[in-house]
Amino acid sequence: MQSRLLLVTLLTGLLLVRSQTPDGQITGRISDTAGARIPKAAVTAVNVATGVKTATVTNEEGNYRLRNLIPGVYRLEAEAPGFKRFVRQPIEVRVGDILTIDVGLELGAVTESITVTAEAPLLEAASSSLGKVVDNRRIMDLPVPGGSVFYLMQMTPGVISTASPTNLYNANEMGPPPAWPSRARAAVPPSSTSTATPS
Repeated sequence: MQSRLLLVTLLTGLLLVRSQTPDGQITGRISDTAGARIPKAAVTAVNVATGVKTATVTNEEGNYRLRNLIPGVYRLEAEAPGFKRFVRQPIEVRVGDILTIDVGLELGAVTESITVTAEAPLLEAASSSLGKVVDNRRIMDLPVPGGSVFYLMQMTPGVISTASPTNLYNANEMGPPPAWPSRARAAVPPSSTSTATPS
């Protein structure tokens, strides 16, 4: 019985750790202008700041998934024989994002390319998780009581603090510590200065 409980606890912990990865993903489908899926198309995400490339090829249904992308701005490139090369930038990948970008390739030589630069911001529709990236400017500019990062977490949609804003928190605490000392002091009688006299 204890071994089953231990196994369930370990599996639950692994699922929680897996769901809180510090990277992002880009997924999508490659097709031609008529909507036919293109298998074995080369898809690459290039980190604009570092130049690191993450590459994959589409499966038989034309789907691709680029995993383990560190947060940053990327350029997405897709190409297949007989089609023009596709480039889309900038694409911002944040912590935990799973962005879906479907690509339509046009017939033509691979030496020709289509570059997409100004599109609407991407919405993460692949998962229902809530999250927010607090950039360095906000961390430096916003007043954070006691230097507590938990106040910054309250900027995330759907996060509600149940603690009173007037509590006296220590740094990185969201409420009183477990053994909160009482503010009322017990009345201590003044010490008497009696002297013992030997008898």
